[in-house]
Amino acid sequence: MSMSVLPSSQGNDLALGGDEGCFNLPDFRKNVDMIWFSEILSMDESEKREFSKSIVFAFFEQVWETLDKLDTALADKDFKKIASLSVFLKGSSATLGFVNINNRCEEIQQYCWKENIGGTSWHDKEARLAHITVALEMLKTEHNELEEALKMFFSISESNAA
Repeated sequence: MSMSVLPSSQGNDLALGGDEGCFNLPDFRKNVDMIWFSEILSMDESEKREFSKSIVFAFFEQVWETLDKLDTALADKDFKKIASLSVFLKGSSATLGFVNINNRCEEIQQYCWKENIGGTSWHDKEARLAHITVALEMLKTEHNELEEALKMFFSISESNAA
């Protein structure tokens, strides 16, 4: 059986297409660069998507560990550590095509480096910490949404390949 990810004719969902028909999935295209993600999926040797699933799930684990470290660094008001962790997470997310996470990490970096999103420099430490706090909460929310959508994607992929 051949399997692919394709836009659904039913609106904003994606469909998992194969010989058995299409199954609607949550639309994670707003969070994922589908060109990059399709490249990851193309590396799978089986339709169970074991390789891509292992990479994505390892990333999720890495994100949770990094978010815990970011919370600690934020509590310590350690801009250097926050920036370092966000660079690390930004690189991992970019590799998989997870654009929202990548963009949110870029935003956190800019606040650490005393840059407003518009590029204006500012030195008010407490204001920067407040903006980082908001961006970090948004990162957590966006990560949760992406993780749930991709868990569903891999669950459906796995059940269809069986």
